Amino acid sequence: MVSKTSYQTESDQLLAAVTQHNKDAGASLLEVMDSASTLLLAWLQYLDRYARTSVADELLTGVRSAVIEAAGVAALGLVRPGLLSLRAEIDLLLSWLYYKDHAKEWALANEGGFFKLKSELVTYLNNTMPGFQERYNLLLKVADRSQKEPYVLLSKHVHSQTAALLPPGGKVASLVANVALCHEFVKLQREVSEYLGDLLASYYAGRWSELPTSITEYLEARLGDEGCKRLVTANAVAGR
Repeated sequence: MVSKTSYQTESDQLLAAVTQHNKDAGASLLEVMDSASTLLLAWLQYLDRYARTSVADELLTGVRSAVIEAAGVAALGLVRPGLLSLRAEIDLLLSWLYYKDHAKEWALANEGGFFKLKSELVTYLNNTMPGFQERYNLLLKVADRSQKEPYVLLSKHVHSQTAALLPPGGKVASLVANVALCHEFVKLQREVSEYLGDLLASYYAGRWSELPTSITEYLEARLGDEGCKRLVTANAVAGR
């Protein structure tokens, strides 16, 4: 039987590992996580100002909370739990794009009787938003991310369906990742930010003139002038 002293030792070791990691790299990881989230945060600022519908606004707020959560766990070295935060950013934003226009379904979801899968939400956007798929394909051709669909990789980690993705064993202090692995986590945040930015650009490109300069300049750098014209005029229907 494990003694109370042994539990205390493990707890102390975990605290020491987290504290040392935070002391060595916490502030720098918060800085690079903020940088990795810049595009997504710019979009969230725009959506907060121009796109809220008073339905499911909590989901939009939740995306920002998940970004903060991901940065916080990176600063503590808790990379594996942080993968849930990155996946939540995708789940929450896609859910908001649907529920913001479906008040009755949102009410049912809060009662526990309605649920949309990620694949259903993407299909909904493809089927109901004129030009969405064409715009997304344009952006996909010039994507900087290594994972075209980062949700797939994140889901593999969450479900741990391969030996390489199993949780580390040993003492609880092993939960604290090394700095190199934390920077891989930062890379994933950057890729999630780009992926969500592409989804939002595919949805809102028809509002080009009101988009923040930081977003339009970023898209121009990736697509060029001609590509941006195609992005805006896809299906010749203004974004909602």
